[in-house]
Amino acid sequence: MKITQATMTPPAPEDRAFLSSVIKPMLVRPRFLEESDLLLHVPFLFWLMANVRPAKSTVVGIGKGVAYLAICQAIEEFSIQGRCSGFGFGDNSENTPKPVPKTFDNDAETLYEGIADLRDHATLEEALSNIQPGSLDLLFVDLCELARDKGSDPADWTEKLAPGGCLVAHGLGEADEAMLFLKRKVEDFPGHSLLFFDFGAGLAVILKNDIITDAARDFLALGGNGSPRRADSLLLRRLGQGLAAMARNGNIARRLDAVQKEYAAVQTRHDKAEQDLVALNAAYEARNRKIWELQATNFDRENENRNLQKHQQVLSDSVSALRSALETIQKEKDSVAEVLTERLRQEKDSHYRETGILTKLLEQKGDGGQGDLAMLRRQVKQLSDHNAALLSSTSWRITAPIRKIKSKLTGK
Repeated sequence: MKITQATMTPPAPEDRAFLSSVIKPMLVRPRFLEESDLLLHVPFLFWLMANVRPAKSTVVGIGKGVAYLAICQAIEEFSIQGRCSGFGFGDNSENTPKPVPKTFDNDAETLYEGIADLRDHATLEEALSNIQPGSLDLLFVDLCELARDKGSDPADWTEKLAPGGCLVAHGLGEADEAMLFLKRKVEDFPGHSLLFFDFGAGLAVILKNDIITDAARDFLALGGNGSPRRADSLLLRRLGQGLAAMARNGNIARRLDAVQKEYAAVQTRHDKAEQDLVALNAAYEARNRKIWELQATNFDRENENRNLQKHQQVLSDSVSALRSALETIQKEKDSVAEVLTERLRQEKDSHYRETGILTKLLEQKGDGGQGDLAMLRRQVKQLSDHNAALLSSTSWRITAPIRKIKSKLTGK
């Protein structure tokens, strides 16, 4: 086998434009991903920072912070000795830049300490007035975040650039007045290139040819007439679209995570509500059982009350009957007492009369009447026994209170 030495021929410009050293910066993944048209141009912005390596960069119209944080990351990523200042958040409805939120300022300072420099200005004119003419190596103007009729004169932008400085304008169309101005500006300054990307909101770039590498210059020159080749533009667009898709996916993931957390919270509240509902149902059942028990007790008591009322009525009727019987008995007792009293009185009177008569007869007969006297004594004893039996009888004892009352009434 014969080995021959291969001849080394320099690559053609179209091949040199896609060397790994040229396209590698385009593949850097931005740390900050937010849905914005600017994400489509971040790969080119990384490529530009890696080739221009500006020491002093400024972003006017920070918006969501996509371009500003991408430039700060590029300074750190590519070890560029530089800083990046940023001016306000634009608000087209008020025609003035909005203040930089404190949280964004703190986050930028934390991530890129010594690189990031955010500033608050009430108007765009105030922001531009704080930039010295000819002091910037890179000026990024986002017209999507600024009102077109307030401070959007490209002449104010270009005068801030240092010799060989780079101007990037986002939000331009080919027919825009600012775009036409930039084309004339390039014609006035030989050795400068104008590059325009028509996808997204449009991006126009003016840079000096001798500040970039031959490979980078080949990349810019391949398209001609300020427009990159179709394949190059498509590559950058696809890379940007990939970042936009990642941003959307990130937002979707964050929203999904938030929704899942909210769902978990709702599920927790639902489980708690179910537990509360079970406890409430148990309490409700216990309350119903208590009510049923109380109703049963109440029903039993009502029955008892009805039975007691019936018994009370029976007792009342019995008491009335007993009272009537007692009244009848009392009347009969009073009548019997009167008869017995009268009979006793008559017998007593008769006894006294008979005793008196017998005594007189005995006195008249004297001693000759001893036999008759003995007979009379026996009769007297019989009458006395009869009287004693009468006094000790039940009828006599029953009528004693009546006789006593009668004696008090009559005084006898």
